[in-house]
Amino acid sequence: MFLGGRDLGLVHDAKGYYDGHKEIRFEPGEGYEDGVFSILEECVKSDEELGLRVDVTLIDPRNIEHKISRSWTYLRDKNDWSYEP
Repeated sequence: MFLGGRDLGLVHDAKGYYDGHKEIRFEPGEGYEDGVFSILEECVKSDEELGLRVDVTLIDPRNIEHKISRSWTYLRDKNDWSYEP
């Protein structure tokens, strides 16, 4: 999570989905499109740009790791997230 360009660290959640503590298995063609998580109170009260980056390590059937990253910016006026290519 980033606020005004400052790295605020990982999103913590009780189930471990967002902080790297839980392995999630997918079959080819499956995806991870939506999520439910909380943001820090500091982010709620701020007018600064809020962003998220998701870093994922995929392990293929040959046990080869592939790392990907995706980022989003929160559009406060629309209450929506915009994907950053």
